[in-house]
Amino acid sequence: MEQRVSIEKELSVLPRAHREAAEPQISRIRVEENPNGSYYDPAAKELIMSSTRKPGDVIHEYGHALDRALKLERDATFIEIRKKGIDVAAIDRIAYDEDTFTEPIWRMTNDKFVSEYQGRMYESYGIYDGTEINLSSMKDYFPEGYREFFMDPDNLKAHDPDLYDYIRGLLDDQG
Repeated sequence: MEQRVSIEKELSVLPRAHREAAEPQISRIRVEENPNGSYYDPAAKELIMSSTRKPGDVIHEYGHALDRALKLERDATFIEIRKKGIDVAAIDRIAYDEDTFTEPIWRMTNDKFVSEYQGRMYESYGIYDGTEINLSSMKDYFPEGYREFFMDPDNLKAHDPDLYDYIRGLLDDQG
């Protein structure tokens, strides 16, 4: 019951329209003992929340579901915002990080990211094709920005004002 109350409290800051848009992409929310943290399983449509999650983790995982619901990978405005300020030829901006997280990851470094995690790149989507960095592999760019919008909006606005305005626009579109 304590976990449920904690999750509901965190979700209470999200606009009803965002929750309604994301929820068809969520069949259930499950809490488990997971030392590797929380995650969204799009195939099962589950939010798996670690019992030791940090504040904002629920919003981040909801952001994955909202990303999927809004089909952001096809949204030209979102794609331009994600690309802005990133040199897709600068492979030296990609780092193999063995220390920061529970497992080694590839991540891009850029001043627009509100956290190291926002630049995480997933190899399964292809990181580099020999000429360009594949920004579609940054599956945490929107969810981490979404988390920051509700947890520390001034920080998001300072680092990535275009993403801040985009998310704010999602609120404006809801009437």
